[in-house]
Amino acid sequence: LKKEAVLISNRSLLRLKDKSGVPLDIDDDTWCWKEAIWTFRDRDNSSCNSWIQLVVCSIISCCYSKDSTYNQEDESPGFFRMCAGLCAKEASFAACIFPGVIYHLLDSEDRYHVNGKNDSVR
Repeated sequence: LKKEAVLISNRSLLRLKDKSGVPLDIDDDTWCWKEAIWTFRDRDNSSCNSWIQLVVCSIISCCYSKDSTYNQEDESPGFFRMCAGLCAKEASFAACIFPGVIYHLLDSEDRYHVNGKNDSVR
């Protein structure tokens, strides 16, 4: 697989951050939880496709990037990281993977609490 096929480009990442309303020079993992990312305004099909791609790509970029503060002890964050490029290109794939991403984040939060850590996904 080509690197471009699985990763989100830096330019695309900057566009995602811009849509969240966070200044582009802020370098933390909280931008993907901003209301602007999660608010779905239009009800047509193309807007739904754009929204699911925006949400899934944002979560993967924040929570599964190599420098993310989330999931640092997880053995396999690479799987979702490899899915980011396809999510950006195919809304149907982003929609299919969305429940798995959310489940993995919630499950990892439970594992952290069991291990005595208080880190939260948010």
